[in-house]
Order: sequence, then C-alpha cells, then structure tokens
Amino acid sequence: MFDGFDEVKPEYAEKVSQWIGKQWHDFRQNYFILTSRPKGYQAFSSEHKPRQKVFINEFTDKNIQDFVYKWYFWQEQETRVSRSLKAKQEAADNKAKNLINQLFALDDSGESSTLLALARNPLNLNMIVQLHRANFGSGQKLPQQRVDLFRRIFDLQLITRPQARGIDMILDNNEENHRQRVLQQLALKMGNTTTIEYSELLSSTQNFIQELGYPESTSAKDFVERLIHVSELILKKDEYYEFAHNLFQSYLIALEVKRLKQENLLKENWEQNLWYEACIMYATLLTNPTDFIVYFYNQSNPKAQGLAERCYRELPVKKRRGLEFLEQKRQTSLFTQLETYLKNGQWREADEETMRLMLLIAKREDEGWLDEESINNFPCEELRTIDKLWVDNSGGKFGFSVQKKVWLDCGGVPGEYDYDVYKKFADEVGWRRSGNWLSYDELTFLLKSSKHAHLPLKKDEEGFVRWYITFLAQRLVTCNISQI
Repeated sequence: MFDGFDEVKPEYAEKVSQWIGKQWHDFRQNYFILTSRPKGYQAFSSEHKPRQKVFINEFTDKNIQDFVYKWYFWQEQETRVSRSLKAKQEAADNKAKNLINQLFALDDSGESSTLLALARNPLNLNMIVQLHRANFGSGQKLPQQRVDLFRRIFDLQLITRPQARGIDMILDNNEENHRQRVLQQLALKMGNTTTIEYSELLSSTQNFIQELGYPESTSAKDFVERLIHVSELILKKDEYYEFAHNLFQSYLIALEVKRLKQENLLKENWEQNLWYEACIMYATLLTNPTDFIVYFYNQSNPKAQGLAERCYRELPVKKRRGLEFLEQKRQTSLFTQLETYLKNGQWREADEETMRLMLLIAKREDEGWLDEESINNFPCEELRTIDKLWVDNSGGKFGFSVQKKVWLDCGGVPGEYDYDVYKKFADEVGWRRSGNWLSYDELTFLLKSSKHAHLPLKKDEEGFVRWYITFLAQRLVTCNISQI
C-alpha cells in the first residue's frame, strides 16, 4: 500500500509514478492500493494505473444531520456531567437543530447555501460544528462564504480559544494580526507544496517573526508548538508538517497575495492545485473582482474559463453587480467548444468535453466524477442544452435522451439500479461485446459504424461508471427531457 501519493513533491511525482507502475506490472498477482486526493492523482504519470478507482463519498443530507446530532450529544455528555440524560439530550437537540436549520437554509437565489456545500466534506463539517458551538447563544449566524467562514475559524483558533484557556500565543493579537500574518507568509512560501520539514518550518517562522519587528529572543519554536497543540492549524504528519486543511493554505495564500498586492502570482500559478483555490478565494476578497475574473474569461484555455466560472459562482450576489454580462457570455460560450466538436464530427473530443462541462456545471472539477447527488441536482437547462446539441448534430442517433429511451425499453426504472438491465442496455448501445465490457479506447467514435445511443458516455480516467444512466435517466424524467 502506498498512502498519500498527493503528498509526493512535484519534482519527484513522475519518478515515483514510474516506480509504482513498475511494481504493479512486475508483480501482477499481488494486490496494490494507492491513496491520494483526487487532484493529486492527476499527477500520476505511469501507463500502469489501478484497475479500479474507489472514491470516498461526500456526506449526504442524512449523514450531515446524523453527525451534527451525535456530535452535540457527545459534547453534552462530556461537558455537562452533572445534568440528567434527558437534559443533555434536550440541550444537544436544541443546538443541533439550530445548526441544521442554518446549513439547509436556501440562499437569496433559492439554491442550497455555500455553507451546506462545505459541510458535505467531513473535515469541513467538524470545523463548522466547532465554530457553531463557540458562537451558540450569541445569536450570531454562521457565514455563508468560505472566506468569511475561514476568517471566523482562524479568529477562533488563534485568538478566542487561546484566550479562554489562558494560553500565551507568543505573538501579539493586534490589528495587523501577527499570528495569522506568519501563517500567511508560510503558506505563500510553501506555494503548491503541502508539507514542510520541521527544521524548515522553524527557520522560516523565525525569519517571519523577526521581519515583524520582534526581538531575536522571541521563540519561533514556542509559537510553532502552540500552533500545533493549541490552534491545531498546523498538524504533524509522519516526519513532515502541514496545514490542517489544504483549503486553509489556499485561503492564506489569497490573503497574503492581496496584502502584498501581487496578483500576478495568482495569474502565473493558477493551474496548480492550491493556487487554483486561492484564486477563487482571492476574487471574493476583492471589493471589485471584475478585472480579475474577466482576465480568466478572456483566456482561450477552457480550464481558465472554468476558473472564472468558479470565481463568479462563489461571489456573493452583491459583488456580482457589474458582472452580469459575464453570465450572458457564459451562456453563449460555455457550450461553444462542445458545439464545434459535434459539428465537426469529432465525437471522442465531444464526449470528453461533455464530461468536462458536466463537472464544471456540477462544481465537481476537484473530485473528477459525478456522484448520485450531483446528477440528481444537475441543472435542467444545462442538461437540456447538452442533450439537444448531441441529438441535433448526430441526426437523433446520440444523446442522453436517446439513451434514456433505449434504457427504458430494456426494462430500466429511473432511480432503480438493476445490473442485468444495465448489461442488456450496454449490449444494445455497444458498450459490451460478446459479454465483455469494452475499455474506453475500444469504443466506436464514428457516427455510421457505431450503435444507436452509443454516445455520450460517462467517462473518467479509468473508463466509465456503469451505474450512471440509472440516475441520469431519473434526472431526465424530472427535467422533462425526452427524445423527440
């Protein structure tokens, strides 16, 4: 088992990839497991990749509610020893309901809140619950934007929590927020590297502290140890140290870039994982983010345009004023590349572009795949547009609605997974041959020689997820999208 491929330094990623791939190739009878964050796995360059990919699902609505109720009940059990069990349960339920109501409240546009999207990540939800508990009773609602949420978390961990425990954090708590400033400088120095050796962590922190005007006797070691054990914003992992969450590092990079007025750093490094997220948070920090977002919209690179889309979507409604034209531009340009591929008969390129678009629209670029929930909530208008482009340009041979009809004719029931039905469907559309599933490269990307409803396909790096049509068919039904 190789744990944490995403933590391999970028300069070593290719060599490590080749070494791992060679072991898999040379010892084929053995079982191998590689763990990595989805983004990190993209750097795996060996031609020998795992035969199967398994993802950790995000929390469902029920998972979130169960976690919140049980977390609060455990807290009451631990901190309210003298209370009766009934009193503890009532107190826990009261606090849990308050948080649940905030998480599941709709935003101004009638959509699920950004806070709920964050809460689907278990690590984020743990931080949200802790922040809610610290502020419960003050009547202060949790922020809906990531940058505001992270700001409150850093204030809690660097200021409020140490004060409550009577712990000296070494550096001053002043208007310039020296404690956080050091972390910002550290995050920027680390760049797209998520881990740092302890000796380098200490030496860098010592330099940052002295740059702030503190005497040489100020102990960087004491400050770092408090960051680790009190604030828990820096964690030890094996022999290295890292921020408690990669998004924290991106947030701190965005703050430091803004402080230094070095926006060019974001424009130069945006394609790297941590910097990509830093760009999104930086846009929300700006009073007027128009020029920054337009810069990426004007790039010919689809990934840059996708970043601009992410920046725009994360902005609070009031900051979108003046950017309305981008919404129009997005509607006209979002599907331009797909339409071009389809008109030119570039079916494979169109299939890959369809997947890229769907991940972008569903806000699943980081994960690289669509889960049941993201399909069930996929915007109807965008799904209808994608389907219509496929149907119109293939003369009614390809398209999601075409596939839905074939799947229903095979006995499929929207929302109900039946492997036998799926195999029958795959035989009908040409995804199987002689009872064997075809790899993505073995599929037919020609209009005349392919079977009816052969494309598009739910593709990822390893091929395609075989159950997706079950849930996609359900979404086509709810969106009233049918083959004409």
